[in-house]
Amino acid sequence: MVKSLIALKPFVHSPKEKKPKYCSTCGSLATQEAYFDVGDRVTMIEKYCDVCSKKIAYRT
Repeated sequence: MVKSLIALKPFVHSPKEKKPKYCSTCGSLATQEAYFDVGDRVTMIEKYCDVCSKKIAYRT
């Protein structure tokens, strides 16, 4: 699967959420949301911590 980074936005945990969201790479608490175009007008959203978000390739 080819995915291209569209945007990287801050992620803020809502007090209504019972489960915290974690980084998809290292498992730390998520602070960023990455939006990827995966083709056929489909957007995939992944959550990352600040450290891992700096390592995201623009085309993976």
